[in-house]
Amino acid sequence: MFCRFLEQARGGKSIWACDAADLAAFKRARLHGDPEQSVSVSTWRRSVAALDKWAAWAKCEGLIAELPFRYADKTVWTPNGLQRIRVNTASEPDPGPAPVRFLAFGDYLTWRDVGLAGRLPDSRPDPSWRGLHDERNCLFADSGVCS
Repeated sequence: MFCRFLEQARGGKSIWACDAADLAAFKRARLHGDPEQSVSVSTWRRSVAALDKWAAWAKCEGLIAELPFRYADKTVWTPNGLQRIRVNTASEPDPGPAPVRFLAFGDYLTWRDVGLAGRLPDSRPDPSWRGLHDERNCLFADSGVCS
């Protein structure tokens, strides 16, 4: 993907000649460009990790003179206490878990009655229902919602 970007958007530049400006342009295009082509932060972070590993390999093999990334030292909390780590500045901070989206109570009741109690959406018994213990299932679901 990065090679194609360099070819199409950076004047046919080779991956062996890329620099920090090319990576910054790639980041803008992938995260903030065309909505149909943009990616999530987690996808971007995986891309940066792959490019970072490629760059470290290429430098070690003498294929590039210097790393095209910039790095920053940060102090982070780990299970072993505070530690200093080196992070790629092209990466994005972890956005954390997605916010919890709640189901409207009426929608929950419909889901419970149709999915767990064997009813049709209009509240009539579903003749094709093959489940057992529908009252138990509903009570269990209700205990999670109402407690």
